[in-house]
Amino acid sequence: MQLKITSIYAFIKHFSLLMLCKLKLNIILYKIPSLITRNKFLIVVFLILFLSYSVNFFNSADNQLANNFEVGSQNLVEDAIRCQIIYHHSIFNNLLVSADTTCDTLKSTPYFSQSGIQGYLLAVFAPKKLFLLPLYYFLCRFIFAALLSIILSLYVFVISKEFSKKIAIFVMLLLAFSNWLIYFAKNLYWISFTMFLPYIFAWSCYLYFKKKSRLFLFYLIIGFLITIRSLAGYEYLSNIILSCFTPILYYEIIQKTSIKSLIKKFLLICIVGFFAFSIAFAIQLYQVSTYLGSFPAALSKIGDKASERTFNNTYVNQGFFEQIIITSPPVYNLLNSLNLVNQYNNTASEQTFFITWSIIRYVFSPTFSLSILPTTVNLALFSMFPISLLTFLILSTWRKSKLMMKNKQLFALYWCTLYSLIASFSWFILAPGHSINHPHMNGIIFYLPFLLVAYIVLSIQLARLLPNLPRILHKSFSSPPS
Repeated sequence: MQLKITSIYAFIKHFSLLMLCKLKLNIILYKIPSLITRNKFLIVVFLILFLSYSVNFFNSADNQLANNFEVGSQNLVEDAIRCQIIYHHSIFNNLLVSADTTCDTLKSTPYFSQSGIQGYLLAVFAPKKLFLLPLYYFLCRFIFAALLSIILSLYVFVISKEFSKKIAIFVMLLLAFSNWLIYFAKNLYWISFTMFLPYIFAWSCYLYFKKKSRLFLFYLIIGFLITIRSLAGYEYLSNIILSCFTPILYYEIIQKTSIKSLIKKFLLICIVGFFAFSIAFAIQLYQVSTYLGSFPAALSKIGDKASERTFNNTYVNQGFFEQIIITSPPVYNLLNSLNLVNQYNNTASEQTFFITWSIIRYVFSPTFSLSILPTTVNLALFSMFPISLLTFLILSTWRKSKLMMKNKQLFALYWCTLYSLIASFSWFILAPGHSINHPHMNGIIFYLPFLLVAYIVLSIQLARLLPNLPRILHKSFSSPPS
């Protein structure tokens, strides 16, 4: 009897394995090729974005800056991982840390500005041998670039469905050539894909959840995504929260939703964002208080850092000119030739100069670049100011020609563009201390979400002009001389 049961068990086991192998073979031979065929466009978009973000394939960004962007911040993550491997547990309560090679606790400084979830998660999967860490970091950077590429590919796919494939292709190219996306893509500290995930999730899924009458679940997921982002840092959080309302505004305007209802939905996003921030802050407060030994000490430590980054404008970054050397060598040479570098100190007049120059750097922050053009030409044509000006000139043209009144998508996009610009500038209002001292990296705020929306506007106009371009050029060059 026992032999019979064993034989039956063996038969079932081998039969199950055979069926599993057959299923895997069926997936490999039929399902995957079918999936690739149906989603060929999405895969091509991903490959183009991944090549740009991982290896700067199109040479749109400065190679040295792309490979060494925010190394200091990234070292906090790498030090936290290394220390956890050395001690076999986190001696800094899972906070990020600045440490020497031995992770001596007396020479190490925990980073109290955030919870440091990126260091914790990467440490979980890290190899236990220290000599393997450089390879691990290298792979992680490429994985982060791939994740950002996947998320933005989904955005391009949504645009192809909502507008057209031609418009989506133009948006894809603009994203691939975007300087700041390339700089942030691989950084282990910034984990940039988490910045854009709430916004693109809202674009992709809002209508689905609304049709299914499950908006509560939609807002719950938005809250979860914002919480994860907050655990990795509060930078640009106002932009990230407000960006989630952009697709909601777009779809609701198309459906002719009342202004009162729009305000309610906006406030709901803000409330969800506030609760997400509160959860992340509570976790961070627990970590810091456990490390320091008391809640008052933790509140004081976190509060000092928050004050420095928000409304304490007396703080001036001592490394201002050093940052310009790295990010804008021609600008540094100009300032040095005017003897401004030697004159600089922390007096009130120089602080005024510092703030003024920071504003100028934001105004001419690069958006996207073409490698065939000189840097000065790229800044003159494609920095934040000219691109914003061009975007609103296009919107003004649409409005004057009454094109928006005939097309509800363009009408909705018009208001979304205006809103997205306000959302992008929200970080300047809530965190002036951080904004003034970090123009060397804060160009990313213009993508959260203004440039992502502006790229749609530019692409629509480009798609409209292209069929008429030969006629326009012929008319321009063949007009008789006066």
